[in-house]
Amino acid sequence: MRSRHSLFARELVQLTAAKKKRGKGFSLLELVVVVAVLAILAAIAVPAFTGIQEQAGDSAAKANLKNAYKECAYEIARSSSTTPTFDYPVDDPYYAYSGGTKTNGRGDCLTSAGAGITLTAAKLKGEGAKDTLTINVKDGTKGTSGQKLKW
Repeated sequence: MRSRHSLFARELVQLTAAKKKRGKGFSLLELVVVVAVLAILAAIAVPAFTGIQEQAGDSAAKANLKNAYKECAYEIARSSSTTPTFDYPVDDPYYAYSGGTKTNGRGDCLTSAGAGITLTAAKLKGEGAKDTLTINVKDGTKGTSGQKLKW
């Protein structure tokens, strides 16, 4: 009578030999499972990434407006000119900036009557498109329109 161990060893050797004959590769089922798992992970990750990009655009617009406001406040305090100017924010794919008279990439901080202009960032795309952020140069009051944007 043969021992169980030798029978098990023989079967193991036969299975290993059969696998070597079959080839070194993955079965179709294994590949389908891997592709399905990757598709599920991509379906979860892509919407989250899109939301993060949009939040970063909103934060950049707030920072751009604050920087333009600070630059105007500095120029008004420093300058004896009646029309101190500021640098407009650089090209932004998410927002359009306006306020003051824009000339050669610079805008006027004050109106001709000496009142502070209102700098505006209007959202161009994404959730809450058409919402705006505003800040008044003279007194620093901030405002928003729409539901999504908050200072």
